[in-house]
Parts: sequence; structure tokens; C-alpha cells
Amino acid sequence: MSISSIPDLIALLGTVFLVVLLVVMHRNGQRESFPNFFLYLVIVLFKSEILLIVKPFSPVVYFYVYWWAEVITTLLSFSVIYEICNHILASSSLPISKTTFFRINVGLMLLASFVAAFTIHSAPAHPLIRAVFVLSGALRIMQIGVFAGVGTLSLFYGFFWTNQAFGIALGYGLYALEQLTNTLVRAWAGSVGDGAYRYISMFAFECTVLIWLAYALKGSTQIAVERVPENNAALWFGAIERLSK
Repeated sequence: MSISSIPDLIALLGTVFLVVLLVVMHRNGQRESFPNFFLYLVIVLFKSEILLIVKPFSPVVYFYVYWWAEVITTLLSFSVIYEICNHILASSSLPISKTTFFRINVGLMLLASFVAAFTIHSAPAHPLIRAVFVLSGALRIMQIGVFAGVGTLSLFYGFFWTNQAFGIALGYGLYALEQLTNTLVRAWAGSVGDGAYRYISMFAFECTVLIWLAYALKGSTQIAVERVPENNAALWFGAIERLSK
């Protein structure tokens, strides 16, 4: 196998994983539970094919189709985060109040906005690319923050681990962490690291899709616990609630 065919093989595997994930979600009825996430996957699946179709026509058309597709997928990712939070809030066994959970997420949004404002100075000059650059930076912080929050609740109480909302947050969080790390390494290595950056990004996304597929096959979309266990974590969350009031 030639070196040039390796990216094509990786891309093909990613397409196969995405198709399988979409089929599993559709058959398990998870499309109705996570409509925005399902739509996000569909757009990601067909984005490359659409770009291949428009590429021969005009470089200008290709440029705008590519970057507008990035804007759409980024905005859809924000809506997926909203879906994850909605599923968590729907749990009757949420160990903290919904008000506190809402305030935590508002804090994450403020942090993401700060990071976006901080990085805008290094964004490209074109307004469309700048918009994608800023939105992506804010999105990565939100993805990591939501995963960290859900992971913290799961660490103490254990009732999110098998839930599909946690699986989506897990995939998003790990992928966002990889993207931020990879971007920093690429900026440090310069053009020398372009090839490695491409391969790592492709592998990271495929690992993310496999995580989502594993949770889709498990088929658990409801968060339900008869009784939240009493432990020191309950005192910790109680302190958070008192401080947030």
C-alpha cells in the first residue's frame, strides 16, 4: 500500500463507521432522542462528497462551500451540547439543582467567550474564516467543559456512565482535547508537523465515532436511578449550590 493511499483508507473507514452509526441510531429510535446529533452526523457524512462535487467548478465556490459547511457543523455541535444538557436535566436523580447546573453551564459559556475573544487576534483576516476560528475555539472549551462536568457527576454517582448522552459528551470532549493539543503542537512544529496533524486529526475523529457507535449499540438513552447514594460528594455539591445562590 502506498503512502498516498493511507489517508484515503482512513477516510473510507471513517465513512463506514459513520454510516453504521447512523443506521444503528435510526433502528434503535435514537434519532428521535438526539435529532440535532443525528443531523450533525448526516452533514459530516456528506460534507466531503459535496466538496468533491463543487471543487472542479471554481476555487471560489469551493472556498465558500467549505467554510460555510464548517460554520454549520460548528453551530450544530453547540445544539448537540444543548441536547446533552437537556437529557441530564431530565434526570430525576440529578444530584444538584437544575439552577446550579444551569449556572455551571453559563459559566462555561462565559469561559468559552473569553477564550474566543482572546484568540480572535490570531485568526485569519477573512471574516468567514475568522468566524469559524472563533466559534471553533469556543466550541472546544464548551465540549471539554460539558464532558468534565458530566464526568465529575459520573465519577461520584456512577449513573451516567452507561447513558448515551454521556457517550456523546465523552466523544466530543476527547476529540476537542485532541484538537486543542494538536493545534498547539502544530503551531510549535510549523509546516513540518502538517502531515502528522492531518493523520492525528483523522484518527481522533474515527476514535470519536467508534465511541459514539459503542454507546449507540448499547442503546441506553434514559438516565434513571432509584436512589442517589449518600457520600461526601453530596456535601460537596451542596456547598456548590449554597455558593451559587
